[in-house]
Amino acid sequence: MKKLVKTVMVMFVVLGAMAVMGADAVKFLGWHCADTEAMTAQNLTLKDSIGVYPNGMIYVTNAMNIARQQNPEKYTTYESMCKFMKSIQINNFGKIVYPSYTYQYFFCNNIFLKESYEAIPENSSYKTNYWIHKDPKIFIGASITAAEIFNEWTAVITTNPNAKSISALLKKLQVVSLNINDEDIVTKGYKKIYRTLLPKLAEDKAAWEKSVVQITLMLKSYSIVVK
Repeated sequence: MKKLVKTVMVMFVVLGAMAVMGADAVKFLGWHCADTEAMTAQNLTLKDSIGVYPNGMIYVTNAMNIARQQNPEKYTTYESMCKFMKSIQINNFGKIVYPSYTYQYFFCNNIFLKESYEAIPENSSYKTNYWIHKDPKIFIGASITAAEIFNEWTAVITTNPNAKSISALLKKLQVVSLNINDEDIVTKGYKKIYRTLLPKLAEDKAAWEKSVVQITLMLKSYSIVVK
């Protein structure tokens, strides 16, 4: 009986998800799909349901990938691809439905990272909650200096610290610091983070103690001992 109830509950969850996505929702072919026939066929099935998420996102992704396959020389710049993706939305939705979509496309394809990162509004949750989790080595390879990444991410960590993600972010910040020759930049950033996290111990020691120990050790690696 319990197994039957569980099965029914799972079915309701699945059916609910299908209802949210829409009857015409189909499997995402991927950010790097190169099969123009499959993408063209899929977009035909999405034509009447592109206003339903994630169908609209899939439609724009397919259209951009098809355009890049058919006109590789035309879509080689950040500007040309942004213009195309925005025009697809305007022509099919009547407006820009997904303002952060272009950033996401570049992010997931590992292209034009510097340009798209700089284009994201400073107060955008997309910048603080999504991009910061990207491998820092990719940003360094995208002509963004390690110092720029370090200062940007230090600002994010100290402005809105999150106990659940701080440990992973500190590890990535440490990777970035290894690419910085000016130790003053690193130590100033580490000290700022330490001063931000230390008071958190009084709020919830169990949640923040690990991170405080972590940043303390990071400072110690630069011969800075905090008490």
